[in-house]
This record gives sequence, structure tokens and C-alpha cells, in this order.
Amino acid sequence: MIQKSRKTLGRFEISDVLPYVTRERTRRLYEVSGQTYRVRMDSLRYHTFLKGLDCVNCKVVGAYFLLEQYEDVAESTAHFNLYADVNGETILFTKDHIVPISKGGSDHINNLQTMCFRCNESKGNGKL
Repeated sequence: MIQKSRKTLGRFEISDVLPYVTRERTRRLYEVSGQTYRVRMDSLRYHTFLKGLDCVNCKVVGAYFLLEQYEDVAESTAHFNLYADVNGETILFTKDHIVPISKGGSDHINNLQTMCFRCNESKGNGKL
């Protein structure tokens, strides 16, 4: 899995993000150090995290969101990623396809689950 370079803009609590997740294609404004960022709140990842904050495999629990920005996007656009700190390591959380797309799975919420990056990477294109 190729990771794009991203920079961290700020840290937010779970309660600053998840209550604002919506099915509508809207953006919410978040401010960090005087700069305002527009965040899409209809992401499938956010809906997946609403189902549960813990990795379905190793049970590590996501504890906070980082507002991040990829290098190649508009300056005012950003997104949230879910993280946990375990034994001095920062762990990224992902939305995982229970049945991989390549094996006939879909992007439907019923086929998505929260998984930490480590477990998702080791799962690859298979099932755990």
C-alpha cells in the first residue's frame, strides 16, 4: 500500500469529529492556529468509525483524530485520520473491506469495518 506524504495540522478529540458525520456531501470548518480548513464529513471512513473505534483484529482502540493534509491538495482542504498510541508507537486506523473489492466485495457500509493499519496491511487481499 503506497502512503502519500501528509502533514499534521492539529489534534482533535473523538467528540470533535464523529457527532458531525453526515450522509450529505457537506463540509465542516475546523480552525487550527488561525487557519480554517474545510473537511468533508460524509467520508465512508468516518461512517465506518461510527460502527466502532477498535480494530476488529487486534482490538487496539482509536483514541483521537489528527487533522491532516496531503501535499498535493488545496491549502484549505484537509481530512481526519483516526489514531491510537500504543507502547510509544502511533497507529493509524483504516476502513477495511470485509470481503475485498477484488473478490466481489462492495463499498457498502455493511462490508466495512475498522482495522488498524498494521492488521489491514497483513490481511492484504484476504480474510483474517
